[in-house]
Amino acid sequence: MGVFTGLGWAFIIILVLSAFPALAQSETDESEVQERALSVDAPGVATVNQTIDVLVTSSEMPVSGAIVFFTTKYTQFQQITDENGVAMFTPEDTGRSYVFAHKDGYLDAEIVINVRDAPEMRVEMVAVSPTPEPTEEDVKPGLPGFGWAASIVITSLVYFITRCKNS
Repeated sequence: MGVFTGLGWAFIIILVLSAFPALAQSETDESEVQERALSVDAPGVATVNQTIDVLVTSSEMPVSGAIVFFTTKYTQFQQITDENGVAMFTPEDTGRSYVFAHKDGYLDAEIVINVRDAPEMRVEMVAVSPTPEPTEEDVKPGLPGFGWAASIVITSLVYFITRCKNS
């Protein structure tokens, strides 16, 4: 008789059919994992010493409690996202900053943020001369506050009055 008897074929058929649910289950697991992948949203360019918000989502829904790692040239620190899926980051160094988000049950996500120096503020210096102090020539006794100009005006008035009388 052959190797595949009635019971042999039945065993092979059961073995093959039992593999299909496992295959279907693995496809389901992969689609669930893809649906549960994290996404990190942040500006691609940031400025030194200015805080930015980093949003962690999955299927466009905020993910709270995700650990977000910020790695720069000289430092690495972490924060946990709030109920809105936001973690705040204030870069202190220029260059690339790597943002990595992790939460159990989700696929991790990572982005790179380029950090630049703050733009230079142009401040124009305006030279202000000090208020000049009056000199002795500006102040004449008997004419407070008008200086030499008052004496010219008075002399001119006397001249015109005298001329008018003589004509």
